Amino acid sequence: MIWMRLVGWILRALREGPTPGQLAAGLALGMALGLIDGWPIQNWLLLLLILILSVNITMALAGAILGSLLGLLLDPLADLLGGWLLQDISALHWLWTALYNIPPWALTRFNNTVVLGSTVLALVLMPIVFVAGAWAVRSYRERVLTRLKGMRWVQAIMGSRFYGWFLKVQDMGLI
Repeated sequence: MIWMRLVGWILRALREGPTPGQLAAGLALGMALGLIDGWPIQNWLLLLLILILSVNITMALAGAILGSLLGLLLDPLADLLGGWLLQDISALHWLWTALYNIPPWALTRFNNTVVLGSTVLALVLMPIVFVAGAWAVRSYRERVLTRLKGMRWVQAIMGSRFYGWFLKVQDMGLI
């Protein structure tokens, strides 16, 4: 039942929500939040950004779910990437040792190959998700919604008494 409510919130945000940039930023930050394993300090900072910035919380939740599912697929790649950065590049050994000895930096858990790799993947994917998300929202609003609003059966439903009653009940929070 919560999934249906989440889908309704997403459709409402896409239809009448904030700007495409705010929706896409929520999606990108949520995706990064879900992609990074565990709860290191970077996840708490992402959560703080989601709450402070003017992004859509519903899209951030959807992005976190998407990022968690994507994380299941990308964990082997994140492990390889983190292992390569931590172990195989000997020129960086001094950097990781120095950073780990700084007390707040240890909270990032970058000594874990999966956490480091998934953080790097999240940083790489965030701009891509933001640009693709903003484009998708604009396209949805320009193409899909305008076509739907022009269809006679949609106009008949939106003009019915039942639809008016449904909107009132929905505004009261009963649905």
